[in-house]
Amino acid sequence: MNLDRYRGSLLGLAIGDALGAPVEGMKSGRIKEVFGQLTSYVDAELAWQKKPYRYLPKGVYTDDTQQALCLADSLVRCYGFNAEDFANTLQRLWKASPELRYGAFRGIGATFRKVMEKLASGVSASMAGEVSAGIGPAMRVGPVGLYFCEDKDALIKASIEQALITHKDPRPISLSSAIAYSVACYVNGEWESLKTSDRIESLIEFVFDLEKLVEKEYIVHLPPLVYDFFGLLFRSVEPFRHWQGMEHELVFRQIVNLANLSFPSHKIKSPSQNFALSAGVTALFLTITSTDFESGLIEAVNLGQDADSLAAMLGAILGARFGESAIPEEWKQGLKNYDQI
Repeated sequence: MNLDRYRGSLLGLAIGDALGAPVEGMKSGRIKEVFGQLTSYVDAELAWQKKPYRYLPKGVYTDDTQQALCLADSLVRCYGFNAEDFANTLQRLWKASPELRYGAFRGIGATFRKVMEKLASGVSASMAGEVSAGIGPAMRVGPVGLYFCEDKDALIKASIEQALITHKDPRPISLSSAIAYSVACYVNGEWESLKTSDRIESLIEFVFDLEKLVEKEYIVHLPPLVYDFFGLLFRSVEPFRHWQGMEHELVFRQIVNLANLSFPSHKIKSPSQNFALSAGVTALFLTITSTDFESGLIEAVNLGQDADSLAAMLGAILGARFGESAIPEEWKQGLKNYDQI
C-alpha cells in the first residue's frame, strides 16, 4: 500500500473543497476581478461583501469533505460498504447540532437536505434518494476508490450503492463510479506508467461497460423518468480521445455543449456548473491532463460556479496520482482539521 497516495487522496479532496468553498457560486470573471488568480485559501468576505451568510473561515471545507469522511469512517468500521451504516453516519452529523438548520453540515444542497430529512423521518437508505443529476455522489466517493483499489467489482458495487442513497439518476451514479475508478487506478499504480492516450482509453472503456451494467442491474432502483439518461456519460467522455492537446478553453466549450444535450434541468453555461455531465466531466478531463497537483487544482477553482465540488473530485484523484508529498505545504498547513484527515 502506498500510504503517500492514500493520504494525498483524502487530503487532496479536502484541500480542493476548502480552496473552492469561498468562491462557490461565483463566475470565473468575478473571481479574476476580485482575486486575480486564486492560488490559496482566501477570505470569503472579500468575495461576498454584504452577504455574511456566505462567509467561511480560510481553510475550512464544506459538506463535500464531511460526507467523504463519513463514508471513509463507515467503510473502515464495516470492513466494506454498508448502506444503512453510511446513512446512519450521515444522520449523526445531521442531528449533531439541533439548534442549527442543517446540523453540523456546512453548505449543503437542496437534494442532500431532502434526503437527510427523509432519513430522519424513518425512510430507509434504499428509498431516500432523489431524482437529481448533481455531483453529490461523486464529490464524496474518493474513499471508495481507496478502499477497493484492488477489487474493481467491489468498487463499482459500492460506488453505485452509495450514490443511490441520495441520487436516483444514472448520470451521477455513473460519474461516481468513474471518479472512484480513477482514484483506484492511480493509487494502485495501474495508470502510473501509461501514456495519456492509454489512460483515456482505459477510462472510456470503463465508462462504457459501467453504464451497461447500471442499466442492466440497477434499473429496478430508478424511476422511469430517468431511463433516457443511460449512456450519456460515455457520450461525454468519448471525445477525450480528440481533445488531447487542445486548449482547455476550447475543451470546456465542448463540455458545456455536450452537457446541454444531456437533459440538464437548467441551461449549462459553465464547465464547472453543478451537473454531473459538466463539472463531473471537467474533473475527469483535468484528471487526465493535469501535469501536477497544484496547477490542476488552481485551474479548477478558478473556473468558479461549483468550484468546491469540482476541486474536491479533482483533488481526490490528483492526490492519489501524485501523493501527499506533491501537495504544497502551505495548503496542508492551512487546512483546518488537517491532522484528523
